[in-house]
Amino acid sequence: NLPTGASCAATEVSSSPAAQSTAISSAVTVGSNPASPQAITVTNDFHTRTMNIVKQLEGAGQASFGNDPFTFSVACTLPVNGTDTDVFYSSGISVQRSGTATALTSDAIGPIPVGATCKVTETDSGQADFTPDPVTITIGETSADNLAGLTNQFSAGTVNVTKVLDGAARESSWATGATFGVDVVCQAEIGGSRAQVFSTSIEIAGGQTVNVLDADGNPSRVPLGGHCWAAEPNSAGATSSRSTHSRSSGP
Repeated sequence: NLPTGASCAATEVSSSPAAQSTAISSAVTVGSNPASPQAITVTNDFHTRTMNIVKQLEGAGQASFGNDPFTFSVACTLPVNGTDTDVFYSSGISVQRSGTATALTSDAIGPIPVGATCKVTETDSGQADFTPDPVTITIGETSADNLAGLTNQFSAGTVNVTKVLDGAARESSWATGATFGVDVVCQAEIGGSRAQVFSTSIEIAGGQTVNVLDADGNPSRVPLGGHCWAAEPNSAGATSSRSTHSRSSGP
């Protein structure tokens, strides 16, 4: 019960979650009719904004192996009455490059309350060397500044084939003048399974080392840790043939 004629005003001393803006109506004067009480209105404005994921592709192998889609999840919390409360979650967010781009940006993600803390996790890194650690950002008022950046490294090695002649007739003209056909196949672990990533056929002479090229005439690129094999379907009259296989390495 308030005395008739009293002037009353309101002030908000706390808000959980914190409001981005608060509007309070003007002070009121208490009237004499209890059936018609005066009202003060307090309006809290909770803004929402969007965010984007920015993906950077780096390394010698990104041009060859960076075309797969990259998948992410975003989980956001906001303090409510002292407890971190889930306010936004999205999974299966896909980012894929167009053409030869090395900087990729997702579609806008949201709406997400301003002030929320968002953890961005890469759930599928394609053929990258490793999956980057999750990134955490706080959602601000300017959507263009709400960026979570993750970098994928794509290392790659090239393939060389060396032809060695052995045996008593290795220096004979028919051996040194022969050309040998060699089939080269490379495989790498993709999504937990070994898959073929490169294959070609070359011609090579005894004592020669050939830098294996791809279909466009560029040096071959094989993911770091890939396995390559060489098979000689025609040994050009040699009594035996064997291949020594190595594992790819590169920057």
